[in-house]
Amino acid sequence: MGFAQVFAGVFVLLLWALVLARIVLTWADPRHRTRAARLAAEMTEPMLEPLRRRLPRTGAFDASAVLMLVVLGFLWRLLF
Repeated sequence: MGFAQVFAGVFVLLLWALVLARIVLTWADPRHRTRAARLAAEMTEPMLEPLRRRLPRTGAFDASAVLMLVVLGFLWRLLF
């Protein structure tokens, strides 16, 4: 396993953790009043917004974060 593969794996894990944190913090702080919620929103929004535009509206449920977790899981499988 080379350096690039390890780096890519760590990157995917960090993105996965950020998206998961965004999901949890959205339930706990939906208006992003805390610093952690704002940071998670700012870091994940560039990935989630294009997905959100393509997905059908489902009311209050935002499926883009769940879809992003599936995509990141697929990337993880490709890398390892």
